[in-house]
Amino acid sequence: MPAPSSRVRLSQCPRLTVVLLVCALGACTAGRGGGSSKICKNGVQDELETGVDCGGSCGACASEACSENDACASGLCVSGSCSAPSCTDGIKNQDETGVDCGGDACATCEVAAPGCSDGVKNLEEADVDCGGACVRCVNGKSCTSGSDCASGTCAAGVCATPPERCSNGLRDGDETDVDCGGTCGGCANNLHCQMAPDCLSQTCVFGTCATPSCDDGIRNGNETDADCGGPCEPCGLGRACEVAADCATSNCQARICAVVPALCSDGAKNGDETDLDCGGGCPGCALGKVCTGPDDCVSNACGFGLCAEPSCDDGVRNGDESDLDCGNVCGNGGRCAYGEACKVDFDCQSLVCDGGTCVSCSDGLQNGQETAVDCGGEQCGACGQGKTCVVDDDCAQGACEDGHCSGCDSGFQDGDETDVDCGGACGPCNNGESCAVQADCASGACVAGICKGADCSDGQRNGNETDIDCGGSCKACGPGQDCGTDADCGSYFVCTWNRCKAPPVLELEAGSYHTCARLSKKPGVVCWGRNTNGQLGDGTTTDRLTPVLVPGLETAVDIAAGGATTCAVLSGGIVKCWGRNGNGQVGDGTTTDRLVPTTVPGVTATMVTVGLTHTCAAATQYNPYCWGDNSVGQLGTGDTTSSKTPVEVTSQFQFGGGVVVTAKWISAGPKHTCARYSDGYSRCWGLNTNNEVDRFSSESVIATPFMEIEQTLDQIVAGSGWTCFWYGAGTGVQCWGLNKSSFYSPVSTGGTSVDGALESSEACATLNSGQVTCWGAGTSYAATTQAGFPSSKSVTVGAGHRCALSSNGEVYCAGWNDEGALGVGSTTAVSGAYGVVGLSGLNGDLCADSCVTAKNGLCEDGGATSGDGGACSLGTDCSDCGWR
Repeated sequence: MPAPSSRVRLSQCPRLTVVLLVCALGACTAGRGGGSSKICKNGVQDELETGVDCGGSCGACASEACSENDACASGLCVSGSCSAPSCTDGIKNQDETGVDCGGDACATCEVAAPGCSDGVKNLEEADVDCGGACVRCVNGKSCTSGSDCASGTCAAGVCATPPERCSNGLRDGDETDVDCGGTCGGCANNLHCQMAPDCLSQTCVFGTCATPSCDDGIRNGNETDADCGGPCEPCGLGRACEVAADCATSNCQARICAVVPALCSDGAKNGDETDLDCGGGCPGCALGKVCTGPDDCVSNACGFGLCAEPSCDDGVRNGDESDLDCGNVCGNGGRCAYGEACKVDFDCQSLVCDGGTCVSCSDGLQNGQETAVDCGGEQCGACGQGKTCVVDDDCAQGACEDGHCSGCDSGFQDGDETDVDCGGACGPCNNGESCAVQADCASGACVAGICKGADCSDGQRNGNETDIDCGGSCKACGPGQDCGTDADCGSYFVCTWNRCKAPPVLELEAGSYHTCARLSKKPGVVCWGRNTNGQLGDGTTTDRLTPVLVPGLETAVDIAAGGATTCAVLSGGIVKCWGRNGNGQVGDGTTTDRLVPTTVPGVTATMVTVGLTHTCAAATQYNPYCWGDNSVGQLGTGDTTSSKTPVEVTSQFQFGGGVVVTAKWISAGPKHTCARYSDGYSRCWGLNTNNEVDRFSSESVIATPFMEIEQTLDQIVAGSGWTCFWYGAGTGVQCWGLNKSSFYSPVSTGGTSVDGALESSEACATLNSGQVTCWGAGTSYAATTQAGFPSSKSVTVGAGHRCALSSNGEVYCAGWNDEGALGVGSTTAVSGAYGVVGLSGLNGDLCADSCVTAKNGLCEDGGATSGDGGACSLGTDCSDCGWR
C-alpha cells in the first residue's frame, strides 16, 4: 500500500489557499501581523481583514485589544487598545517627518537646538557629538587639537594613540600630571589638571581631577545635559536627553525633552489641552469650553476664558470676517480699511478688493476720499506738488493753495515765488524770468524785474562777483573791495576779513627814489616809485605810483635797495639783482640795466646790501662778497679795481684771535661798506674823506676792512659820508663822519633801528616808544620826531623821502613824492605821513578834490577841513576814489 502523501490539498484549507495564492502573486512580505504590505495598504478590506487594511494578518484595527504599538495597524497602542494616529500621540507615524510634526497633516517641525547628542556635527564639535565643548572623541574620529580626543592626541586631524612621552613616567610636554593631561589623555581623579579635558571624569575642580557631580555646573559623567539626565535628576523641557527617563516629562523626542503629548481622544484632559480632548494641540473646543486664546476654540473667539460666539469687536479675526473685526459680515460700518484683507469688494471701505487686499491708494484711480489719483484724504498718503487738494494735510509740503499743493515744483507760481517754481524761497530763476531782488536770479542780476545775464561791467554786484564787477569769474578786486578767497584779490593782495588787503610787510627798503617791501602771507616783493632803470623789477621802465609785484621772488628772505638798483636773497642763498647796472652792480658780468630779477653767479648769501654804484652780500661762509664800482675801495679787495661779478672781501689779518669769522650784517653807503662779523666786532672799508671808515685816519681811501669799533654791536649802517651803529636795546644810536649838519651822535634815546640816505646826509631811527625821529640834511640838525607815523618798528630813508614799517606790518611814507616815491597813488606833494596804497588799511589814496581819509579821519593837511578852508567833502570811505 503506498505511503500516505504528505501534501495537503488546497481545497481542504481554503484560508491557506488564499495565503499561498497571495504569496505566489508576490504580495507576501514581512509586515505588521505578518500580512502583505501591499494588501494592508491598498485601501480595501480584503478577504482576511476585519477592517480596511487592518485585522487578520494586517494588524489589529482601532479599538481592538493590543499590548504594543507594533500590534496595531495604526502603529499606536493606547491603554491596551489600538488608536488612530494623530498629531498629538507622541509617536512619529503617518507621513510625519518628526514626532507629531511635518507631513501633510501636522504642523511644521521646529528645528531642535543643536547639542552634543543630536547626531549632527554642529556647534564647535570636531566630529559628530564629540570634541569641542562635547565629550572627547575616540581614536579615528576627526579633531582639531588634542583636547578634542579621549587619547589627548590629534595627529593629521584624526584622534590617535598618544606619543611615547605619554608613558615615560615623567611629567613633560603639556602634561598636567605624570603621563596624562594635555595631549596625553585624561588623568585619573586626584591628579593635577588645568581644564575639564585633562581629566577622564571631564571634571577639573581647583586644579584637581574629581568625580563628576550633579551640581558642578557642567555636563560630565553620564549626564545628558549639565547636571541632569543619566544618574542625575531628570532634565527639564528643551534640555538634552537620550531616553525618556532623562526627562521630567518622560518624553524624549529627537534627543530633546518634550511635553507629554495630548491624546485628544482618551476622555481625559492632558497634554496642552485646555478642556477635555480639545484646545491646545487638539481640535478646537465648542462654545462654553475652557480656552486660553482664540486658537483653542472652533469659533476662534475666546472671551473670559471660555469659547464664545464671534463678534466684530472682540479683537480677533473670526467668523466670516475677512480681517480683524472687519469685512462685509460686520456691516457698512465694519468694512476693512486700506491694506486689510478682503474677500469681495464689499469687505472694503474703498469698495475695491484687489488680490485679497483692500486697495484705494494704488489702483491708479481717484476714488474713496482721495483728492487726486491715489493720494489725499484720510486714507491715502499726502499728494505731491501741483496735485489737487482740499486741505493742507492733503499735501506733502503741508500747503494747499488755490486747490493745488504748492511748492517749488508745483508748476504754479505760488508762495513767495517771483515766477513759476523759482525765486523767493525756491531756487533762482533763469534769465528772462521775473524777479524781485538779485538773489532771485541764477545770474545774480535782476534788472527792472527781469533776470538778466551777469555782466562784469554792469556796475552791479551780481553773478559770483564778490564786489561790484570784480571777484569770482570777473576781474580781480583791488584793495579794500569785498572778497571770498585770496583768488578774488588781484596781484599780491589776500582776502582778510572778506576785504582785499596786502599781507603784513616783513621788511622795508628804500632806494634813492623808489621803495620795496617784502610780504608775508602771500610771499613776494612789491616796489613803487621811480623806474627809469627798471629798479622796480616789473619788466618795464614805467614809474609806478602804487606798489607792483616783482615776479619770481616768492621765496625771498632778504631785500635791499640802493640808488637805482634792487637786490633780494632767496631761500637757499640765491642772490638776484635788477635795475641800474652801469658799474656792474647787478653782478651778472655786464653793464646792461636789468628790468627783471637776474641771478648773481658765484655767491651764496644770507643778506645783501646795495650802495650807490656797488653791491655786497654776507656770504654763508667766510668773508663777504662785493661787486660793481671800486674806485674808492668800496669792494674791500685791497685795491681799486672794479668788478662786474662778485669778488671776495679781503682779510689781511686773522679775525677773532686766529679764527676766521663770517659777516652776519652788512651795510653799503654810497662809497663805503661796513659789516658786523660773527665775533661781534664791526669793520668798514672804502671812501674815508669824512672819516666814515676810520675816525682818526687822514687816508681818503681804505681798501681793506678796518675795525673801527672794538665792541660787540647789534647793528651798523653806512650812510652818505657817515656811519651809525647801535649796541642794543636802550643804548641809543651813535654816529660819526660827516658832521656839517650837526650829524655826530644826535640820538640819546634808546632806538630799535637806524637807516640813512645814499644821496643826502639825512638819517632816521625808530625809538623804543615806536616814534620815528630824523636828523641831518632835509630835516634839521637836531633829531626831530616825524609826525603822522604810527607806532613803528623800522624806518628806511631815500634821497628825499622816508618810509616806516608799523608794528602791525603796515607801511607809511612821508617826504618828496616825485615819480610816486610815497606810493599814495599820485605825485602830488603831501605833508605828514600817509599809508601806502594796498599796504595800509588805515588810509586810502588821494582823492580828486584833495581830500583823503587818514587814519585819524583828518584831511591831507592834517586839519579837520580841506586845504581850501571848506569842509572835508568826502565820507570816511573815499568811495569816489575806489577805496573803502
